[in-house]
Amino acid sequence: MLHFIFTSSATTITDNSSVTVNGSVCFRVAGGLNIPPPISLSRCPKFSSADLTRYGKRNGNQIWLCKPCRTRFTENGAQPGRKVPPKQVGSAVSLFYDGLSTEDVRRNFGTMFDFQPSTASVYEWIRDYSNLAETKLRETRPTKLGNTWVADEMVVRAGGEKLWIWTVMDGRSRFILASHVSKTRSLTEARKVFREAKRNAGGCEPLAVITDGLPAYLRAIDDTFGMRTRHSVSGSVAGSPNNNLIERLNGTIRERTKVLRGMKSRKTTEELLEGWTVHYNYFRPHESLRDRPPAKVAGVDYTLASWEDVAGLDLRPISHHRSPTERERQTKRLGTELNRATRRVSRRTPKSVGFEEYPVPFRPRRQNKDLLSRSK
Repeated sequence: MLHFIFTSSATTITDNSSVTVNGSVCFRVAGGLNIPPPISLSRCPKFSSADLTRYGKRNGNQIWLCKPCRTRFTENGAQPGRKVPPKQVGSAVSLFYDGLSTEDVRRNFGTMFDFQPSTASVYEWIRDYSNLAETKLRETRPTKLGNTWVADEMVVRAGGEKLWIWTVMDGRSRFILASHVSKTRSLTEARKVFREAKRNAGGCEPLAVITDGLPAYLRAIDDTFGMRTRHSVSGSVAGSPNNNLIERLNGTIRERTKVLRGMKSRKTTEELLEGWTVHYNYFRPHESLRDRPPAKVAGVDYTLASWEDVAGLDLRPISHHRSPTERERQTKRLGTELNRATRRVSRRTPKSVGFEEYPVPFRPRRQNKDLLSRSK
């Protein structure tokens, strides 16, 4: 009687004696016995059950079905409820914030991971994991800030209108303390961005703030920090003080927004800016900071080192919260499109003609003359 076992690596038996492998006995067969690899070394991610069965393949990865709970999962390391492993998702988000479009990210996947996701999937990863990272890092605070902050604003186009992006950054660590999107450059908007910067800095106040001289800055700085904080207007590039740090930051933001060919709405701009700020502060190394991200220099205590770590977190709370809102929005949009299509068809379709209006059927003129001649 032959006893077959499954080990983590193939084993060949060629002699006449029995062999014990991991406590089980195997006997020789003609030509030797090549023991196959195990059926599965995985367990159900939901109930840790080992009662599994094969359930097809996806992108070359074996899909397993847990018999007790009917949960399907793969052995590629994907998180529960996801199909793609965190390494690939993290690479997609990182490439996007480094300047590639969603289409370029999709094409690079064909070379890096031997499969190409859709652009809709790439956008979904960027949106969901950016929101997840912003939620996880929202309560972190820098502890080693400098005495000088820099502030500036830049204009972008979204949905056919101009929007202003306000940014406040620490001059020592390059840590972005606040980002704000508005339609105008008023005093109210300037107050909002400085109050957000003070809150994110844990209540710390700088000794000086360097700006480009916008009149709204002077009043907003006095209202937020008081008279102890000095307002300095930047001069020439070679002069002192200058606003080179924030202008370089605005150039980096323009490189990111240029690929998008203009955002669709203000909400899209705000979501993109939040995700890009997380990428800039926590994951993007800076050469001037000895290849460290600004959060490390600013003394922020956090455990997420890359987008791959973010992709390894459980996304289901955010995706479940997003799904009802998206379904409601999609239903409303589909209803609007259906109403437009119905009106369009009704305008093109001719009106039905009743027999009350035309009791006599239509005949050609020559046929009518023949009928009259025959009646005579």
